[in-house]
Amino acid sequence: MVNDIRLNEFLVKICKCSVEEIDKIIQVDKDEYKEYKPKEIEGFGWYILKCKNRKWAEKISDSLYGWWICEDKTYFVLGCGLPNTGQLLIEEYDKGEDAVELLSTIYNQENSKGIIIDNNDICVKGVRIEASSDTDINFKRNKIRYYEDIVDSNSGEMDMIQIENLKRQLNVLNHLTYTPTNISLMPRTAGLNNIKQNWGNDRIDTFIYMLDLYYKGNRSIILDAGRRTRGIISYKARNQLALYLDSFSDIYDYCEKIYHIDKVLVDIMLQTGGMGLECAEMVDIYVSIANAFWNQKLIFYKNHPSKDVREKYLKMINTLRVAHGSKCKSEIPMVKDRFEIDNDLKIISYRVEKIKFKQINT
Repeated sequence: MVNDIRLNEFLVKICKCSVEEIDKIIQVDKDEYKEYKPKEIEGFGWYILKCKNRKWAEKISDSLYGWWICEDKTYFVLGCGLPNTGQLLIEEYDKGEDAVELLSTIYNQENSKGIIIDNNDICVKGVRIEASSDTDINFKRNKIRYYEDIVDSNSGEMDMIQIENLKRQLNVLNHLTYTPTNISLMPRTAGLNNIKQNWGNDRIDTFIYMLDLYYKGNRSIILDAGRRTRGIISYKARNQLALYLDSFSDIYDYCEKIYHIDKVLVDIMLQTGGMGLECAEMVDIYVSIANAFWNQKLIFYKNHPSKDVREKYLKMINTLRVAHGSKCKSEIPMVKDRFEIDNDLKIISYRVEKIKFKQINT
């Protein structure tokens, strides 16, 4: 039984159910998992929850306040840290006020092609296009389970120790889903955001691969795909999306200005984006790509010449740290120097070429 007003307020909102329903499904753990409870911070309440419902457990874990601990024979075990006062942020992390404020500041400063961010819209040469912030790389619980299923079904040449290490890495990436290094601007006009979600199972490398086809002349793969993901798309919306995409010279220009990643990483993603995640090694490569992606964006923020951008970035990071404590989603990748990042990219590129060679010769 959950006997806490603040916790009940959160659970009712996140699970969209009654207090009576919650009492049947969720328990507050007292001692069994106490080692996972962070140190007390003034103004916050910490909870270890045991939940019988997977869907609810994933909603709690994927929220700003929750994190995944483990799954035992009976329960999904979760952590939850809630501020004692103030409004609870139930909406997705990438749609929050701080995220919109950060991205608006970045893109208004970075773009020099007449692109202006105004009240969640993109203005390109005077034309207003609907937009929002978007999670770059999806490692929420449902995606983690999908990747774990691939790993268990086809381990390839990886041994059991490597498989277990990979699964641990996947759960770390679940914690890193909610950081400012994992959100970017995404037009909603003509269903571009839906294209990313529905083509390639929301993989960032597949989305970049498809955008590259657009810039190489296969425009229909993007402009007409919205019809298949969102229903009827107006001619006006289609042309607005084309106007936005054509404001970038090619996929490298797009990725530099929107994702703040370099050509070497983009080239790797163009290779893997057209490949299926059919074995454990490909999942492991995708994990390595995610880490390289986040490290490049982390360097972008930490070294940004604008004090305003740096302060807004740190504001989001500090909010996460205060809200979650040391064992939760506040953890962010350790920034690497340029040499380490370049070396990582060489290793990833070699592994991709090795898998492609095997596929050609089997």
